[in-house]
Amino acid sequence: MLRYVMFAVLSVFFALPTVAEARIHYVIITTLGFFPQTTYVDAGDVVFFKNDDELTHKLAGAGSAGWPWSVTVAPAEWGVVYVTKTAESTYNSVTAPLEDGVLSFQDPPHEAQAD
Repeated sequence: MLRYVMFAVLSVFFALPTVAEARIHYVIITTLGFFPQTTYVDAGDVVFFKNDDELTHKLAGAGSAGWPWSVTVAPAEWGVVYVTKTAESTYNSVTAPLEDGVLSFQDPPHEAQAD
C-alpha cells in the first residue's frame, strides 16, 4: 500500500510544471547612457537602476506591446523596474538625452569558446 501512495505522490510531483526563477539585473546610469546598454530579461525579473550621474533621471520605456513603465532615480540612489510583459523595451531618460538602453527578451549572445 505504501508503495502505491509513494508512486502517486511522486507522479503528482513530477507532473507539476516547473517555475522559472526570477533574476535580478543591475544597470548603471552614467552621464552618457546606461551600462550595460542591453539587459537580457524575462518576465518576472527585476531590474535595479543605480544613478551615478549628478542629475536626477526619470527613465521611461515602452515596448512593442505597449508595456509602458517609468522610474525616477536621484543621484547616488537606486530605482527598480519589475518586468511584467515579454515585449522588448527601449528606454531613455526624460530628464537628459542619453544613449538608449534596451530590455531585451532575446537570449543573450554566447561568449566565444577558447580553443
